[in-house]
Amino acid sequence: MKCIIKDMNNCIIMAKNENHQIECADSVLFKKIFDSITEGNVELATDELLFQEEVKEFIGSLDTETKDTETNPKMNYLQIDKENKLNSKNRAIMYSNDQSVIHIKNCSINYLKNKFIDKNMKNNIFVFELFNDFIISGYNSCLYCLIERYKESIDNILKINNMEYELTNTSSSKQQVGYIKAIANYKLKNKMKNIDIINKSNLSEINTFPIINMNNCTFCSNKNKVMHSINLSLSNENNGKNYRYLNVDMAWNELEKYVNRVGPVNQLNDLSNLDSLNFHVYESISNCSIDEVEYSIHGGKGVDQSSALVSAVGEALERYNARMFGNEEIIVGSFNSLNKSFTVLNPKSLIIDNNLLDKYDNNNEYEWILSKDISTNNNILMPANTVFFPYYPKQKNHLLISQSSTGLASGFTIEEAILSGIFEVLERDAYTIYHKNRLYYGEIPEEVYFQKLKRLISKLKEENIQPIIHYLKTDLNVHIVHCTLFDTKNNFPIYTHGSNCSLDIISAIEGAILEAIQLRTSQISLKYLNQEHIDQEYKAYIEWGRGNIRYVKPFLNKTNPNYIVDFNDYRTGSIYSNIKYLVTNLSELGYKVIVADLSRSDNKLKTVKVVIPGFQDIDDFNLRLSDRMYLIPDYLRMKKEVNNLPMFS
Repeated sequence: MKCIIKDMNNCIIMAKNENHQIECADSVLFKKIFDSITEGNVELATDELLFQEEVKEFIGSLDTETKDTETNPKMNYLQIDKENKLNSKNRAIMYSNDQSVIHIKNCSINYLKNKFIDKNMKNNIFVFELFNDFIISGYNSCLYCLIERYKESIDNILKINNMEYELTNTSSSKQQVGYIKAIANYKLKNKMKNIDIINKSNLSEINTFPIINMNNCTFCSNKNKVMHSINLSLSNENNGKNYRYLNVDMAWNELEKYVNRVGPVNQLNDLSNLDSLNFHVYESISNCSIDEVEYSIHGGKGVDQSSALVSAVGEALERYNARMFGNEEIIVGSFNSLNKSFTVLNPKSLIIDNNLLDKYDNNNEYEWILSKDISTNNNILMPANTVFFPYYPKQKNHLLISQSSTGLASGFTIEEAILSGIFEVLERDAYTIYHKNRLYYGEIPEEVYFQKLKRLISKLKEENIQPIIHYLKTDLNVHIVHCTLFDTKNNFPIYTHGSNCSLDIISAIEGAILEAIQLRTSQISLKYLNQEHIDQEYKAYIEWGRGNIRYVKPFLNKTNPNYIVDFNDYRTGSIYSNIKYLVTNLSELGYKVIVADLSRSDNKLKTVKVVIPGFQDIDDFNLRLSDRMYLIPDYLRMKKEVNNLPMFS
């Protein structure tokens, strides 16, 4: 017999005919005593000898139990080692009422998805060998959710190697299989529901997680996702708070559970040390389909570690929720035909992409989502293209605009998410207009914000980083701020930027500075890549980092500055009232605020897409220029200077 440590409180005993998982108070001590008895070459300390007889008795009982097991097996063990070995006899075992451990290897992921997701097989424990992993299901686990979660966690590998339909596992030894079988039998006997993932290279490291069921699984839920059921209210949780419902620690307690190897967020990496500033910046990676791999990496930042973690995981869950899962209620039809039965948003108000091969036509069929116009509280059809991120229609001619995440936002209440989404639309509208017209309204001197943000500003100055804060005035009574961070020692990145919108000036300035700090990390990461292989969309990151004044010019201080020092506080005392204030402000200018609820049943984060038709979105290629591009400079009586350089966004 052989003893292997599983974790601090469990060991695996590998006997001649069967393996056993053993609970013990101290697995290291148990193994030491076990080895001293079975191998005789381990010297025990005096205090350790006290437990020797107890372990001897246990080994004796194990021998007896093993002999009994040889004549009276308690459970079935079925191994399927090739796709063509799933015969009628094996099927009968899987569908019988007897509990079984079913070990499957040398099968492709696609084959597993097609053959082993039947809910009638839930009484079994399944062991899948995929790549270099053993995956052990929980008792009554939904196999569709388990396989899909695992597949999505490695979709970057599957996409690169086109391996979804290929046999994917490495070979395993008899000892490894025996070890895994012992764990599976123990889980079956005790009806344990968590799943385990064990890498073949390190059997002692067992990753155990609860399985989070997929929101689109037809076995776990048969409900279609609707997106117009939005009812705003001045509820207790939103009253007395202006922007966020939960404090940072409470928010992290809610979000942490979604981060695991097969969770909606499968990786969380600390990038703080990439930048000499050492501010808290994290990278998060969300589960995604093969088509969505390029949109699966996200970032988060904060004044402290908890804030940065919440930001990073919240961003990843937000993008996860914004995907198309296939269970959404989508209406297909033309604008002219649907307009007879619904209120329909005219796609032309979204500034259709002029570069699309298939030109928009009111008589052509497109995909639509029933959403809510919160300006009037009425339902309205909105193009699916502007709701989901990313959007991959079944027919390419359903595309109206390029992919955009503007207005995508999250929170722990629907009101919190909507407020954040409105802020983002207003911020990107202003930043794009100021960038493309090279506008300068005024600068905010340090005296306005230093005392409130003393710790943040002092840290930047210690590292020779100078914040340059510009005010981006538009036709709305909000505060939109742009921050340029300038490295006075000319270290890369010499310049970086961030922008933010809020109802009080300090929150707007702090948000813009933190956004810039996060983007510094992105620039530093790009610096080490082969410049020839960097996508055109990241050209501005490099040029700002190198100090190319042509790119940065609109956001540098002027020789004769216009200082702005007086600011109103537009906060109303509740998230709900802040939304009503903004919606009223926009309505008076003739703009609608349309919201689609993208929240999913497999996580508690509320996610929305906010669209304000007519507002300017980020536009690198000057293909979606709104009327506001010209109206705002005229409204402010400011001189325009055309800027066609790529945007830093």
